This record gives sequence, structure tokens and C-alpha cells, in this order.
Amino acid sequence: TGDQNRLAYIIVDEEKSYLAKSPVLPAEKNVKRVEMEIEVNPDLSISVREELLLSGSFNTEWRTKLKNSDPENLVERLRELAEMDIRAKMGKFKISDLNNMDEQLRITINYDCDNLPSREEKTPTPGPSQEGRGVGDYLTPVGDAYLLKLPIAEHPYAALLSENTRNYPVAIGKNFTLEHEIQVKIPKTFTIQSVPEDAAIKTDWGEIAVKYERTKDKVVMTQKFVLHQPIISVQQVPQFTELVSLASHEKYIIILNR
Repeated sequence: TGDQNRLAYIIVDEEKSYLAKSPVLPAEKNVKRVEMEIEVNPDLSISVREELLLSGSFNTEWRTKLKNSDPENLVERLRELAEMDIRAKMGKFKISDLNNMDEQLRITINYDCDNLPSREEKTPTPGPSQEGRGVGDYLTPVGDAYLLKLPIAEHPYAALLSENTRNYPVAIGKNFTLEHEIQVKIPKTFTIQSVPEDAAIKTDWGEIAVKYERTKDKVVMTQKFVLHQPIISVQQVPQFTELVSLASHEKYIIILNR
């Protein structure tokens, strides 16, 4: 739940101390933004450039984990934090100054994958990946077309989707914003057959919007999830689950050989 909206014991001196709640930053100050450029190569391998921009509690959390990582374990820690599929071949990466807390943390990672499933494999069933975001499952053949899955990180509260009922509030502990911008570029030998429809849900305390822009050889998906309160009441849980469900739903575009 982070270190916001939590009781802290403050010691002023030997005679004076008190309990106080840590401040809660607004959603626009706790931001995790993921920008991805995915290129489908003519041989159907995938090349990816991913940039993560983190501020507020996300900044603090990731800096702490990365600073406490041994140099020999840094790559694995990055793969874990970025939720990379185990089959992704990691290339160059860059991390901004971990000691400068005044700036947002910026991480750039390049990787690729050429593990294309065979045509005998079935169409994937929507659901959380067991191996990260599924770089190796970006492209799945279906007849003469291919399903291209957009690799969105699992929502931090996706576990709520498996609950039938809930009798107590959800203690988020912070307001936050999760942003994704995923750009997919396809080779000239392919055409874009279809993309999902735009979708949005808005409440007084949270919202999500998913939008698609399509050109001849490129699709850009943007998804923005914003939560404006650190605790979700029992009465609000059904609506919160709808927001999380839309954010977690696997999103595909269909490309076709010309």
C-alpha cells in the first residue's frame, strides 16, 4: 500500500512525540507511465523499445529496489520490475540517476523476441499471463491472420477480479495514475485488419479511458487509469472492479498478410 496515508509515530524530542498520518499525494503526483514502441519485423520477430517514467511513490519504490540490487542481479531485477516475459532477449538499457530524488525515474529498455507460436496452437484465452506480459505470445496465427497482443502490465489490483464478494474496504493507500502508450508498427507486407473499440468508465473517484489511433502501418493505443482516493469502500468495490477489469482485459489487434 506504500507509505502514504499511514500512521507514523513522530518523535520531536525526549519529552514530545505524537501520531500523525503521512500525507497523501494527488493522483497526478503518483504516476507510472509506460511508453512502448513495438516493431513487427518481416520475419515476424518482435523488436521493442520500452521507457518507464515514474514519479511519487512509484519513483521511491523502484529507486529503493534498484539501489538495493547487486550489480550482477540488476538485469534480473529490471526484468522483474518491468514484468518482462522470460523469453524476451534483453538488449541495452539505461537508468537515470538513482540518487537524484528531485527528478522522476526514467528507465529505457530494448529487447526482442522471435519465439513465434506454431499454427497448431490454439487462439489464446484472455487472462493474466503466467510469465510476465507475454513477449513470446505477441503474435498468434489464426488462419491467414495474426492476433497481436498488446503487452500491458498486469494491474496491481487484478486479484480483485477473482473475488465473488467482498465484505471489507480495499486499502489502496495512495492515489495514483497508470498510463500506457503502445505504438505498434507492422511491415509493408502486412495490413491492419481491425483494432478494438475505444472504451471508458468514469466515476467520482476513479476513471479509465482506452483509445486507439490507426494509420496504414501503425496502431497507437493509449490507456489511462486514475484513482483519486486511497481507500475503496465496500459499496464502491463493484465499480472499482469494473475499472480494473477494463484495464486488465487483454487487447488485440489483427494483422493480415497482403
